[in-house]
Amino acid sequence: YPNPINNMLNISVGSNSGLNYSIFNITGQIIFKGKFTTSNNRVDFSDLSKGVYFLQVLDIQLNKQNTYKLIKK
Repeated sequence: YPNPINNMLNISVGSNSGLNYSIFNITGQIIFKGKFTTSNNRVDFSDLSKGVYFLQVLDIQLNKQNTYKLIKK
């Protein structure tokens, strides 16, 4: 939250810290890559231009992947 994003995206993963994530643009170019280390995380979108992005969250232990559509205002 929030979505659409102004500058900062807040991501709550609950007790699932340690998840890997990637944020990529509409053409598939990876913008950010990292790991959620706490239950509440923040990703800075202030340097990115307006548009559509995707957040991909990967749980290696469960071999599960989720993708979320994000809009930058």
